[in-house]
Amino acid sequence: MDTLERIFAAKRLEDGGEQLLADLLSDVAADGGVALLTDLLAAGHDRGVIAAALHPETDDKRAKPLLKGSVVNGIELVWCTTLGWSRAGFSNKRESPVGSRTARHRTAPALFDRWICDKARKASEVGVILNLDRGRGMRMVSEEMTQKAWALIRQGGTAGQEAGILLTRPIPDALLVEDWHPDSLKWRSENVYPHVGSPEVPQSEIVTAIEVQLSDTAAIVMSQKVRAHDVAMRHGGGWHAVLWIVDSKDVLARLNRVGVGNPIEKPGHYIVEARNVGLHSHEPLGVGTWKWTDIAWDQ
Repeated sequence: MDTLERIFAAKRLEDGGEQLLADLLSDVAADGGVALLTDLLAAGHDRGVIAAALHPETDDKRAKPLLKGSVVNGIELVWCTTLGWSRAGFSNKRESPVGSRTARHRTAPALFDRWICDKARKASEVGVILNLDRGRGMRMVSEEMTQKAWALIRQGGTAGQEAGILLTRPIPDALLVEDWHPDSLKWRSENVYPHVGSPEVPQSEIVTAIEVQLSDTAAIVMSQKVRAHDVAMRHGGGWHAVLWIVDSKDVLARLNRVGVGNPIEKPGHYIVEARNVGLHSHEPLGVGTWKWTDIAWDQ
């Protein structure tokens, strides 16, 4: 019996098949209703379960899929249908097919992951270990910050007042975890991360929040988002720095207006052009405060 047949047999026998589908839908819903197939497989979801959600091969011709999918930039995406949202416990949500605008932003972390993996192979030769987390680990860090925020709020004072913003559970697009060899720490602080947003300079391990802010991203209150990251670095302990990936002068100007790019006003914030980290091509912006892209590990 292949996996797909086993899933439907399990559904009929009520021996766990429905729970496998429920777990799948829960993870996709937690990702905003859109998820990368590679992320779901990495999280332990079976291809047969995903296939069952995409193609409900039952005797009931009225059966509708719980997920739909597409391929964008060579990356496979799935999203919740209206029925899928309902099964995940969100009866007020409706299917929102992934268009080019949504897809470009959702695939950006995966493209950055490909770029960083190539760098990681070369960096490991000199004792620098790199890992990019785009899933459960990142959400756990956000949850831990929320718990810390409640403790700070109860204590009161300036820290307690600022910590309130962490109750919104700021979640970046990814977390880059870098473990630097002790012999490289001085070089790192002088060349790659000359300033951080946390009160203490990290030792071997430094965690950077990745924020993909593209020109076609829905407009947000940039000042509030930057402030959330400031508090996450200063009080939440979630990460030590933030990397903003940008592709337009408009996005760059909005970041500059709230202080990003000025290490004195906003320490710990860095900017890099999307074209330089494996994302799509765009007009050069002439900016790059994150010098990671200049490191020639193979020399």
